[in-house]
Order: sequence, then C-alpha cells, then structure tokens
Amino acid sequence: MFAAPKARIPVQLAGVLTVKVLVFGAAAAALYTMVRHEWATVFAVVVAANTVLATLDRHALMHQAA
Repeated sequence: MFAAPKARIPVQLAGVLTVKVLVFGAAAAALYTMVRHEWATVFAVVVAANTVLATLDRHALMHQAA
C-alpha cells in the first residue's frame, strides 16, 4: 500500500524505503531464524538489488516527467 508506485497515500522515498526495509528485513530475519541461512542471504541480496533498481527507475521516471 505505502510502497506501491501508485499508492493512494503518497509517501516520500525515505518512507517507502523504510517500509521495504522493515517488511523484507523481517522476512529475511524469519528465514534466518528458521536455520535457512543460505535462503535468507539470497533473499536479502535479491531484495536489495530489486530495491536499488526500482529506486533508480522511480528516480528516472520522476526526472523524465519534469
């Protein structure tokens, strides 16, 4: 809801990144505590890469529209 590109409640980038870190960080931590260390690491790396790419894309779209 808050991290979606077309969310009804617009949130600045810092808020979006905070929500993503909390949600996906909790998921990675849950995997880690289930003794799935490899999967937790893979999940965290994929989420980090996706977040970086999505943030860059969002930044590019904002500057393209201006």
